[in-house]
Amino acid sequence: MSAVVVHRGEWLMERQLDARAAGLLQSNLATRGIACHLATQVSAFYGDGGLQGVRLSDGRELPCELAVIAAGVRPAVALAQQAGLTCRRGILVDDRQQTDDPAIFAVGECSQLGETTFGLVAACWQQATLLAQRLAGQESEPFRPAPLNTRLKVSGIDMLCAGEVQAADDDEVHYAEDPQAQHYRRLLLRDGRLHGVLLYGDAGDAQFYLQRLGCPVTDPAALLFGRTESEAAATANERKNDMHKPVLLVAGHGMVGHHFLEQLVARELHQRYHIVVFGEEQVAAYDRVHLSEYFSGRSAQSLSMVEEGFFARYGIELRLGLQVCAIDRQRKCVTDSEGRETAYDQLVLATGSYPLCRLSPATSGRTVWCTARWTIWRRLPQR
Repeated sequence: MSAVVVHRGEWLMERQLDARAAGLLQSNLATRGIACHLATQVSAFYGDGGLQGVRLSDGRELPCELAVIAAGVRPAVALAQQAGLTCRRGILVDDRQQTDDPAIFAVGECSQLGETTFGLVAACWQQATLLAQRLAGQESEPFRPAPLNTRLKVSGIDMLCAGEVQAADDDEVHYAEDPQAQHYRRLLLRDGRLHGVLLYGDAGDAQFYLQRLGCPVTDPAALLFGRTESEAAATANERKNDMHKPVLLVAGHGMVGHHFLEQLVARELHQRYHIVVFGEEQVAAYDRVHLSEYFSGRSAQSLSMVEEGFFARYGIELRLGLQVCAIDRQRKCVTDSEGRETAYDQLVLATGSYPLCRLSPATSGRTVWCTARWTIWRRLPQR
């Protein structure tokens, strides 16, 4: 079953994500076969005896057999309006839930404080508790909406949003992005304090940031990478050394290329160099000599030459599915198959070889595979 999302916002989840993170989410959904139509909405359903499609506000029509409406809620304000209370999207209240009539209060989804309406139960319960305390004559704090935390519960998509998303003119916004891994993080600072966190692709530091919402920030760069100021100071020299490490670039991650990496590690050269490895295939190095044993029952994992955790343990950067296509010797950089450039201080070519296959007349009209690559083997019919 194919799926289509129709959303009236300029980007997906505009209350939780900025445009960049939403773009990453949309790309991820596209790889799952989910198309997104933005800045439009469903204006009509049509069909003869059953649903056949929807008509959008921009005039387009989309065929469909099933429609799921997830359009949120709208505050019920009719009664308040009839009574002459001030309403906008919701019934306007102050931070003690009082309307413009001192004898009338509003709590929960029908209320509006400033520009904010409420649809999550935690805030609604908080309002109800504070109002009950006030009516009981107990001392109660003014209502302050707690920062909302959103975790996206979609397999393969790790995302956290907490606190403010939309930046005011005087706010500071700091962000970092890894386009290859599709990781993105964004911090919003207001008056020198952390007021908003957005993590996409890797939300492993979620608890770290949630504990620091509202806290003063003196080193935004350190905080952006998941460190406190004291931790950043303790590792300042280490960061400086890492930044000045020469780059050793290895083009090719086959059997020889990986053995070369093991020899570098054995001589502790991973501490001297920042090592970047390009692998043309989508899988790390494997035993090509015994590749045919896969069809006699040997597992793909047993063919791997890479010890589990090898690259993380030694700080080696592996870029799979990328081929080095050009070398600029004057500028000392390479261009990969996605058109990106990577500078190097030392370059090692371990690009291996390709099989040479000469077909005899007996093979005419037949499909012949002659390869030493797992990428091709795994396309063959399963054993």
